[in-house]
Amino acid sequence: MKSLFKPFIGKNNIDVKKYIEADQEFHNAILKLSGNTILKRFEILSNVTLRTYRGGLIRQPEETLNEHLGIIEAIEQGNSELAEERIRDHSKKTCKVLALRLEENEDF
Repeated sequence: MKSLFKPFIGKNNIDVKKYIEADQEFHNAILKLSGNTILKRFEILSNVTLRTYRGGLIRQPEETLNEHLGIIEAIEQGNSELAEERIRDHSKKTCKVLALRLEENEDF
């Protein structure tokens, strides 16, 4: 999974379209690795990811790249508790941004 984000490490101007592709692959891989069929079905039925990508990224690569790499690192180390903690933190930050956008009636 780390190879998905290698092209963006150390870059100042990240190609957002390419980052979105990597981000989608990353999130799909996490869903598969989770083995959580309920979560997978929710994603398919609600189409949350697809809808959020239509409006662009929820948070910019400069914010999420290190979070993604931290999640991958925990998975590679076999530390499921740390991976879960990092995934939860990542998700909470994104949910806060979405909640603010909803309050401000912005498209997302």
